Amino acid sequence: MNAMSRSLNIHGVFLYTPTALVISLTDELGERTYLRRVDSGELDVDKLIRIDEMLDRIVARELSVLEASQELERIANSPPVYSQSLTMLASAIASGAIAVFFHGTPGEILAAVIVGTFVAILERLQANL
Repeated sequence: MNAMSRSLNIHGVFLYTPTALVISLTDELGERTYLRRVDSGELDVDKLIRIDEMLDRIVARELSVLEASQELERIANSPPVYSQSLTMLASAIASGAIAVFFHGTPGEILAAVIVGTFVAILERLQANL
């Protein structure tokens, strides 16, 4: 955000916490400060990477602010890269792998797989509320 504000000839100061975003911008018109309450929501690494690449294109002046706004809308509305089933399977495998890493017994590894699957199901249910 610092690089982007500099590329637009705006002095920016940014503070992000898990529940708030504070932005102070200074340009020829003066200083403005914005405070927004944010909900961190679910983490989508693919979207974060795409947004970071878009910001690099703004800094390189390959993309206008209007084009970036439209692209940001497309990124925000794009579907997840992986299906819910594949995400649940990955959660189960990762949980089992951690149990293996800690030298768990076969029963503990199975329990970790079950717990990982259960957590993925709960996460899906919570996201649909």
